Amino acid sequence: MISHASGARVLLGPQSAVNPEWPVTPALLREVLRELDMEGFDLVVLDVCPELNPMTTTAICACDDVFIVVVPTAGGVHDAYRRTEALRRLGLRHQLRYIVNRSRPGTDLSEPMADLGGQLIGDIPDDDAVVTAENAHRLVGLDETVAAAIALRRLARRVGSELRSSWPS
Repeated sequence: MISHASGARVLLGPQSAVNPEWPVTPALLREVLRELDMEGFDLVVLDVCPELNPMTTTAICACDDVFIVVVPTAGGVHDAYRRTEALRRLGLRHQLRYIVNRSRPGTDLSEPMADLGGQLIGDIPDDDAVVTAENAHRLVGLDETVAAAIALRRLARRVGSELRSSWPS
């Protein structure tokens, strides 16, 4: 795990195929999540691919909350509808929340959110700094001054405060 100055620890997934003698399987993922829980981790964030393969399904079904990222284009909204339907078939109705990525001034997703019965909890602005950071293999959040990083911190504070208010005393 990599430690961040905030105290967060990050376990990055492999960029290429893993050793076939030690395959990452749904069973192994369940074990890793169980270990993190036993070690006292209060929050585990899983960034998964949109494909509902066995590994992704295992990860999603282990979650308390699922956030669907919506790009505010016709195709992006259509993808959100498809993902929502697929996740509801897995029984995740109460866990679905939405985040708009690459939003621009005037972006209005109130109609699809009402149709999906979804809660929009944040939006990340369309920001060239994201592309620059990705091309440099760097986290955009490390630059405290760019709009996307500011929005990501705001989203993290919101999710963190919701979690703290739901933890037992």
